[in-house]
Amino acid sequence: MDQLGSGIDGDELVAELAGQARMHGHAIIAVAGGEDGPSFAYTVGLAGLGHPGHPGHPELLVVMESQETAYALLNDLAFRVRDQQVRLDTPVVFAADATGRYDAVAAPVPPVVAAEHVTMADTVARAQGWPAPVAVTQVHLMDGDRHWPWETSERYGPPVPGSVLSPVPDVASLPRVELAPYEREVAPGLPHDTVAHVCLHVQRAERPARYVFREDGGWSFVCGEGGHDWGSEVRAAVLGRLVELDPTLAQVLDLPDEHEATRDEPGAAWVSVPSSSGTR
Repeated sequence: MDQLGSGIDGDELVAELAGQARMHGHAIIAVAGGEDGPSFAYTVGLAGLGHPGHPGHPELLVVMESQETAYALLNDLAFRVRDQQVRLDTPVVFAADATGRYDAVAAPVPPVVAAEHVTMADTVARAQGWPAPVAVTQVHLMDGDRHWPWETSERYGPPVPGSVLSPVPDVASLPRVELAPYEREVAPGLPHDTVAHVCLHVQRAERPARYVFREDGGWSFVCGEGGHDWGSEVRAAVLGRLVELDPTLAQVLDLPDEHEATRDEPGAAWVSVPSSSGTR
């Protein structure tokens, strides 16, 4: 999932975030720290999930300086939420895979506080017709000395002001959830979260994928209209998510490297040949 939140304005940012959520199940906004508070990051798109009996899911938020760690943690948890391995809408303790199995606790953020921090998640939710304002769950992570962010530690000192947005949870009283390793395949030997590339038309559901090509082991799915600027009109996607959205794409998952496949329209038979250029 791409990290967004700068360099794009207004309606284009909303469309970009919605497209990312469609391709991955979520997007991530990273906000740099400053005088108003520490750095934090949050998901966009979990509010739009449609699990049976559970309309939507709280967006996830972490407060931490390392954007790399925040990105890894939010992606890992958001994929699990999307695949219904776990729900983090009530307080719970778990070990966070993406951070070396440090303990973490999920705790709901009061709506007024949440609204001050996840404005883009609310904007995208309203634009997409998802429940809004969105609910938010903060994920608190233990540090290397096994202290929580609201505790004072010898190495890290007192709590950082503004780092705890939820009420301080009574960790000892919370249930513990054991998260199994996240392993899923879209086809034998092909991980569900394999990175693919799509044109903006496919990302935003404006046109179906009619052209697939393999190059250097990678996957690309485009509308086949040609003339795409690969610097500005192509986005990353999760291969398994693409197949969920269009199950007919499963028919080309055995496409050899350095080959391409085309079809006239969705549902038509795919025709594969060695790769050429011109339709990308």
